[in-house]
Amino acid sequence: MTDLSYFSDVYGPRFFGTPNYHNALLHAQTRLKESNVKTRLESFNREYRGWAFTSYHVEMTKPQYAPVNALPLAFSRSTEGEVEGDIVLINNIQAAYDKKGSLNGKIVLLTSLYEPVKNFEGILTVRLADDLLTKAQNNPDPNDVIIGYHSRISVPGLLKWRLTNKLRLQRFYKYLESEGTLAVIEPSDRPYNLLHVDGNRAMPSFRKKTDYKPIASFSMANEHFGRLVRLKALGYSPKLKLSLTSEFYEDSTYHNNLIAEIPGLDPELKDEVVVVGAHLDSWHGGTGAVDNAANCAVLMEVMRIINELDKKPRRTIRLILWGGEEQIFAGSEYYVDEHIGDMQSGEP
Repeated sequence: MTDLSYFSDVYGPRFFGTPNYHNALLHAQTRLKESNVKTRLESFNREYRGWAFTSYHVEMTKPQYAPVNALPLAFSRSTEGEVEGDIVLINNIQAAYDKKGSLNGKIVLLTSLYEPVKNFEGILTVRLADDLLTKAQNNPDPNDVIIGYHSRISVPGLLKWRLTNKLRLQRFYKYLESEGTLAVIEPSDRPYNLLHVDGNRAMPSFRKKTDYKPIASFSMANEHFGRLVRLKALGYSPKLKLSLTSEFYEDSTYHNNLIAEIPGLDPELKDEVVVVGAHLDSWHGGTGAVDNAANCAVLMEVMRIINELDKKPRRTIRLILWGGEEQIFAGSEYYVDEHIGDMQSGEP
């Protein structure tokens, strides 16, 4: 629990490429060394950059004053101080292009992503049928859609989608900037004022040093976003006031995986490696305790216990604490490319 508290309470959030992530990694390395586990840091840097926000606020000023629950989206750049503007509802990206000349000084709300949360309707849990479990068991790719219940796609498909989606949205954000738009707001898809800021909706991962820095963008509580939509439907013109101060980090030492090993002792099997791992980076919306500091702490404790019990594994046990998992596998993608094979084709 001490390591988990350090990861989440002291160093959380641990966003990719930031001092917080780097310091959490150094803490893990120190603790593993105290358990007599051999460790090393391995860079996965490919001209990446980190990002963090240091202050922000969002509030409605018309037709009534009301504080608004929101969080900045990753890689948003700072506003020029405090800005205020009328909201414009955009049903889709093409609709924004159709409003050319009318977005200057406006705050764009992406209503195509808005759906009122239905908290008490439908089935709350899904029981997985035997045939689905069998398919999942026989599928080597845990992210393939055959498993289905978490709606992920295969890794090659995800890597391809990452690029096409990034280019599409980059063009959109550059257009809004050229039009003088002040900010972009998407609705959270969670109920009870929970904010979802994992970067998989309107804001792609602008993770490279040379990438575009988009205008200030936020995720807003579903309930507050819904109020703005309803006010527009009633004929009112809501106005928002907001600000954001953010920072980009370009220190290459902030992009490392931590590799820890207990060497195998069997002469014939010691070169075989059992790899276990968890990602230490997190999103910025919380402290990253569940996703995924808890598993990092558990695996560190496993390594400590194996050494403490003086077990002599026949094969080498390798723990890897990954960086950049939330930025579409940045750390693990590099590791696979360097040590295993082609991540797209699966060839060694």
